[in-house]
Amino acid sequence: REAAEQLRLSRVAAGVLRGLATNPFMLSVVAGFGYNTLHLLAVGAPPALLPRALDELTAVLGASFPACVVLLAGMGSVGSFSQLLQLEAFATPALAVILKCFVFPVLVRVYTHLLGRLSVGAPPETLGFAFLYGVLPTSNVALVIASSYALAPALLGTVAATLTLSKLVGFPMLFFASAAYQLSSQAGALAVATKLANVFHGVTISSCAFVLVGGGLAGAWRPPLGERYRWVGVLAALQLCWSVCMLGASAERIRGAASHSEAKALFALVSALRWTVD
Repeated sequence: REAAEQLRLSRVAAGVLRGLATNPFMLSVVAGFGYNTLHLLAVGAPPALLPRALDELTAVLGASFPACVVLLAGMGSVGSFSQLLQLEAFATPALAVILKCFVFPVLVRVYTHLLGRLSVGAPPETLGFAFLYGVLPTSNVALVIASSYALAPALLGTVAATLTLSKLVGFPMLFFASAAYQLSSQAGALAVATKLANVFHGVTISSCAFVLVGGGLAGAWRPPLGERYRWVGVLAALQLCWSVCMLGASAERIRGAASHSEAKALFALVSALRWTVD
C-alpha cells in the first residue's frame, strides 16, 4: 500500500513538473532569463533591446494576448453569477477570495516589513504599496492558464466564479484602502468621514422627501395608502428631521459659532430623534 501511495505521489509530481516544463509562461521566463544571462556574460551588461526579428515577433504575440484574455474570460464567465448563487458552489470561491483579498495583503505587508529591516534606506511608502499590490484583484490571465490544462467544465466554472467574486470584492476594497493610505493624519480621516456622512445625509433627505411627497399626492392620482405605508411615512418624516439636524450640527461644528448651551440642546435634539427613529 505504501509503495502504491508513493507511486501515485511520484506520478502527481511528474505531472506537475511536466506541466511546468511545457507551460508557455514558464518557458518565456526561462528564455528571457537565459538570454539576459548570456548577454551579461558576453558583453558585461544586460541587453537594452531584443534582436529586431525577435522584438517584432514578441510585439505581435503580445498585441494579440489581451484580446485572447478578454475572449476566454467572457467565455468562462458565462454562468459564473448563477454558480455563485448556489450555496454548495459558493464556498470554494468565497474561501479563495477571503484568502486573496484579506489574508494575502496582510502577509505581503508583513513580509515586506521583514525585508525592509534587512535593507537600508527603504522608503516608508513601500509598505503601503505592497499592501495595495496585494489587494489588487486576480487578473483574468488566471483563466487563460487554467484553460491550458484542459480542466473539467465544472472546475473551470469555479475558477471563473472565483475571478468574478474577486473583482466584486477586490475593487471596492482597493478603493477604500487607497483612500485610507492617502490620508496623512487622523484629522484628515475624520474630515473625509464627515464629508461622506454629509453626502449620505443629503441622499437620505432627498429620498425621504420623495417618499413624503409621493404619499401626500397619493389620494389625487392613485388610491389612498394603507396603514403600513402610513407608518413608512412617519418613519420617513422622523429620518428626514434627524438628517437635517445632523447636517445642521455638522455645519455648526465646522463654523464653531455655537455656544456650549446651544451645542447641548442640539445634541439632545439629535439624540432624541435618533432614538425615536430606532
